[in-house]
Amino acid sequence: MFRLIPLLLLMTLCLSCKKVIERKKEQVVIDAITNGVWFVEYYSEEGLTGTSEFGGYEFKFNEKCVATDR
Repeated sequence: MFRLIPLLLLMTLCLSCKKVIERKKEQVVIDAITNGVWFVEYYSEEGLTGTSEFGGYEFKFNEKCVATDR
């Protein structure tokens, strides 16, 4: 019975570390999206190019990953 306790503690720690790592990975992606200004470099829909329609537009994403114009 007493041998099981350290094993259970170790498993709990491993699972907790995995969650922390996943949160950090998610935060890295959110930081990459929200830091800086974005623009449309290329846009195509059903074989038609519409890139010029977005010329001059710049977008910034907030923490909820919603685009706002600058």
